[in-house]
Amino acid sequence: MKNVDWLYRRSSCTSCKRAEDFLESHKIAVENTVDCKKHPLKPDDLIERLSSVERVLITKGRKLLELDPSSDREEIVSIAIGRSGNLRAPSLQKGGLLIVGFSEEAYQQI
Repeated sequence: MKNVDWLYRRSSCTSCKRAEDFLESHKIAVENTVDCKKHPLKPDDLIERLSSVERVLITKGRKLLELDPSSDREEIVSIAIGRSGNLRAPSLQKGGLLIVGFSEEAYQQI
């Protein structure tokens, strides 16, 4: 069974439900699930997390962007932080890959 290191989710989120359904249907276990309402991640928390990844995939509308955390840090933060001022949900990390938002294309790279 494949594992995801970390999943950041909101219980009332449609995209989070789709992400969880994808993981379940592909038999991918989640090591650590974080409720974004109880433990919101601010921009500084995201910057800290970026130091442990090599690739970032972010959904922006219907587009899927691939960004480099070493050179595109400001762009990642501006896109990945939502209107609430916190990291958008769902987000997940598997090893050196961070995915923000749900895209089946991105999740297939897990």
